[in-house]
Amino acid sequence: MKTTCGQFQETLLSDDFREKSLPLSETEAASAHLAACEDCAREEREMVALLDVLHTRLPRHEPRLDLWAEFAPQMAAVRAEEKLPVWARLRLRAARFWGNVALGAILFTQAVALNTASRLQKYLLVDPFLDPEENT
Repeated sequence: MKTTCGQFQETLLSDDFREKSLPLSETEAASAHLAACEDCAREEREMVALLDVLHTRLPRHEPRLDLWAEFAPQMAAVRAEEKLPVWARLRLRAARFWGNVALGAILFTQAVALNTASRLQKYLLVDPFLDPEENT
C-alpha cells in the first residue's frame, strides 16, 4: 500500500508514530514513504529535532502554586481580630470603614477632575507661537 504525503503527515503528527507504537504494517508503510519522499523525510527530521529541543534542552519549570502562603497571614489577622475586645474590634472596623470612604472620595474626585478637564480642554486658548508641547 502506497502512502501519500498527506497520510504520512497525519501519521507523523500522531503520538503513536513518535512513541513507535504503530502496527507493523503502518510502520513499514511510513518507513517506505520516508525513504521515497525527501520532503517528508526533511519534515520528520525537523520534527525530531524540535521534539529533542523541547524535551531535553528547555528547562521544565512547573508553576508553584502555594495558596496557603498567601491565605495563612490573612487567617491569622482574622483570628487576632476576633480575640480583640468588642470595643477595640468596633474601633478597628470603623477605622477601616472611614479609610475606605476616604479612598472612594479621592477616586471620585479624581474621576470628576479628569472628566472636567477633558470637557474644558476645548475652551482653552492655544498660543500659535508656542511649541505644541508647551500649549498643554
